[in-house]
Amino acid sequence: MDDLISVYPLSSDRKLIGGSAANTVQAYAREVDPAAAGGRVLVVPVIDGVVSADYEGSMKGFNELPPEMAKAFADKVARKVCADPHVAGVQFDIEPFNVSRKNGQYHFYKRIAQNFAGTVPATMQHSPVECKDRNYPQGRFFSVFTSSNQLNPAGPALENIREIVTKFNNGYVIAPLYDLGSGGPGEALAVTEYQRRATRHAKQMAKWAAGSDIPFQLGVPAAATVHEHAYCRGGACRKAPGSANDMPTQDSYLEAALTAIDKSGAREVEQFRGVSVWAWTRGVTVHGLQFEPQIPPWNVLELLSTKL
Repeated sequence: MDDLISVYPLSSDRKLIGGSAANTVQAYAREVDPAAAGGRVLVVPVIDGVVSADYEGSMKGFNELPPEMAKAFADKVARKVCADPHVAGVQFDIEPFNVSRKNGQYHFYKRIAQNFAGTVPATMQHSPVECKDRNYPQGRFFSVFTSSNQLNPAGPALENIREIVTKFNNGYVIAPLYDLGSGGPGEALAVTEYQRRATRHAKQMAKWAAGSDIPFQLGVPAAATVHEHAYCRGGACRKAPGSANDMPTQDSYLEAALTAIDKSGAREVEQFRGVSVWAWTRGVTVHGLQFEPQIPPWNVLELLSTKL
């Protein structure tokens, strides 16, 4: 268990929040004005990791964890976040998401759901931690990040996903409407082609989530991704094909994504939980390629304020 590490809380850097060495979650909880937000602000940190990579600090071997060790790791993570009064829930972005079998990921997420709905059990070294308290009487919530394809009724993952997120009614799925290109990083999608693909994913997510009673959000690219970006720097960058009128800007991708959601009927589905916005980041760098904009520019923010 000593090799299974969850780094939390994170310290912010000046680029993200303005003051170095500050607790990121506390900083956002303090800085976001509830009046401007229209009500109570719920802070949901992202905990991410990479299963398929092979470097120090990666999560290689996570899928192969035996059930008891996966549960113990979930206890360790839940104990940290539920001890933080600023945390309402957690977005888990452990990639690639894979619960096609009852593997380490499956048992980890099942235990997270159980813990967030009640109490993290005591160990020889630690007392129990309550995830239900005065501030969060229903406990904490969580999400998993994966393609809409994972909810295919004919696929191997659907029933396991449904069990994870609905058994305690405290989970949901975020399906991104970005990184929809089939080429390598840096190969931009034309906006018209992007909207066609985004509409297909939004429609199938709405249909399959409704049929399985799985709560979901749809993610949109308000800042650069490896396929939906305004600028790319590096030798492998490839401009989007098409006419000059189809050359991408970040607001054109975002508008196409929001139009795709509207046309898909997702907003009318009972299981729809809103839109997840990518992203305010330090910058996306993949295989030496750099993508911009790193954060949503002013015209994107205006679009979000009117169409989100």
